[in-house]
Amino acid sequence: IMISGYIVFTIFSDFEKVVSSIKEIDKQKLSIAIGILIATVGLRAIRWHFFLRRVTTQIPLKQSVLYYLAGYAFLLSPGRAGEIIRSPFIKRDYGVSISKTAPIVLVERFYDMLSITLIIGIGLIFSDFDKTIIVLPIGFVIVMFLIIRSKTIFSKTFVKISKIKIFSKWIPNVDESFEVIFSLMKTRFFLTGMAVSIVNGILEATAVYLLILGLGENISFVNLAVLFHTSSFAANASLIPGGLGVLEGGLIGLLVLYKIKYEIALAVTILIRLLSTGMFSVIGLISLRIISKK
Repeated sequence: IMISGYIVFTIFSDFEKVVSSIKEIDKQKLSIAIGILIATVGLRAIRWHFFLRRVTTQIPLKQSVLYYLAGYAFLLSPGRAGEIIRSPFIKRDYGVSISKTAPIVLVERFYDMLSITLIIGIGLIFSDFDKTIIVLPIGFVIVMFLIIRSKTIFSKTFVKISKIKIFSKWIPNVDESFEVIFSLMKTRFFLTGMAVSIVNGILEATAVYLLILGLGENISFVNLAVLFHTSSFAANASLIPGGLGVLEGGLIGLLVLYKIKYEIALAVTILIRLLSTGMFSVIGLISLRIISKK
C-alpha cells in the first residue's frame, strides 16, 4: 500500500522530468554512492557483532552478520523496531534469551540519533541556517537517554508497551534488558558505538552529496549534511513506518528552499529510497529467508 502511494505521488510530481533526471545521472558518482552505502551497512554489522559479544561469544562473525542483515527486512517498521526479529532466531539457534539481545537494537538507535544530533549541531556552526533546528533533536536525545539510563523510567515504559497486545509476546525481562543496556553505555562500547554512527552519518551525507552532483546540481557539503540529517532525524523520530512521507517532504522541501530544482530534489529522494530502503530491504529478505530455512 505504501509503495503504491509512493508511485502515485511520483506520477503526480512531473514523472517524466524525474525519470529523465535519473537516466542522465553520472554513473560513476552513482556507483560510488552505492559503494558508500554498502560500506555503512558493513560498519553497522561489525558494531552489532561487537555489541552482541557482550551478551554471548557463541555466535561466529558470519552468522552474526546474517542475523543483522535479516533485520533489514523490516526497515519499513516504525523506528526500525522490526529489527528485533534477530532476537528470536538467536534464541532458537543459540539459546540466548530475547531480553539480552533485543536491547541492542535500542542502544544502536540511541547512538545513531545522538550522532545525527552532533552532526547537525556542528554543521549549523558552519552554515547560515536557523540554529533553532537543533532544539528538537537535542530534546529527543535527552528523552531517550533518560529512558534507557533510568531503571524506573525504563521499567514503566516497558510495562505500558507490554499492555499493547501486539507487543505483549516481545517484551523482554526488564532487569536483564536494563543490565545489557547499562553495560553497552560504558566507555569502550560508547566510543565504538558513537564512532561508527558518526562515520556512517558522514558517509551517508557523502552518498547523497554525490547523487546531487551526479544529477547536475551543486550544493555545499556542510549545508547538505544539515538538510539531509534534519530530515532523516524527523523521519526516525516520527515512528511512521520507514519515515515514509516525512523524509520525502522534509528533504524535498529543504532542498527546494536551498534553490535546488524540484525535479532534482525529488529524483535524489527517490534514489535514496531505492538504495537505502529498497535495496537493503531485499538483502534483508534474502538473509531472513536463509536463517528461516533452519
